[in-house]
Amino acid sequence: MSAHDGFEVIREIMDDSENHLTLRFVEIPQPKRINIPGIRMPDEKFYDFHSLVWDIRCGSVWQRKATITQDDLEVDGTRLWVSDLHSLDARNGTAIVKVAEGDWHVTYSWREWDLCRNKELRMIKVCDCPLGPFDDSEKAT
Repeated sequence: MSAHDGFEVIREIMDDSENHLTLRFVEIPQPKRINIPGIRMPDEKFYDFHSLVWDIRCGSVWQRKATITQDDLEVDGTRLWVSDLHSLDARNGTAIVKVAEGDWHVTYSWREWDLCRNKELRMIKVCDCPLGPFDDSEKAT
């Protein structure tokens, strides 16, 4: 885990052509922990989703391709956030992400997501365990 622009970078992936996808969380202050569901990390702090950022390398310069923030994900009052990353397909502008949904009862699922249009393309699978990894054998479902 490393600091990046004042936020804790929880997860980053980079593909062979130097496309970079960063999942950022911000620490939840102590008084809000009771009221806001968050993700508890090994450092015993609680975090709340901040953004999913896709950057591409053009020569020696990084360019922002897409950004999805917490406000961008919440539609019709449904609380959604990205909790993990599996892969990035820069050719199609899609990623396999773990999405959490709900308030007090939270369900986790792996989904294929269009990063440029901020749109779910398909549900891949509902997770039995919130911390469980993506299983490539289930990708075709």
